[in-house]
Amino acid sequence: MKQIISVIIITIIFIALSIYSNKYLKDSAENMTSHIDKVEAYAKVQDWSNVKRELSSIEDIWSKLQNQWAMLIEHEEIDKLEMSLSKVSKYAEAKSFSDCLAENANLKLLIKHIPEIHVLNLKNVF
Repeated sequence: MKQIISVIIITIIFIALSIYSNKYLKDSAENMTSHIDKVEAYAKVQDWSNVKRELSSIEDIWSKLQNQWAMLIEHEEIDKLEMSLSKVSKYAEAKSFSDCLAENANLKLLIKHIPEIHVLNLKNVF
């Protein structure tokens, strides 16, 4: 009986931690996505100073999130995200309109995709 209770408690803890980590990933991804949307809006009107300011905000947010995300997601995903963020910054610095928008869309997709693939559901378990 003690073993069954122990298994149930461990399962409940595992599920609770999974729900918490998914909510954390989703909330932080939404925060970054809101800044990425601003980058897109400013890039469309070629307001490069505001693009750089928003990218700086994204980099600050990412520097705070990076260690926590590293515990929760695969490092390959982090590498992809960092490469994309670096590319967007360089394209904005070069004032390359189409490249900046294209890589910004890629960055947004990467960030939105991470919480989706790490949600605990039967599809991901089996």
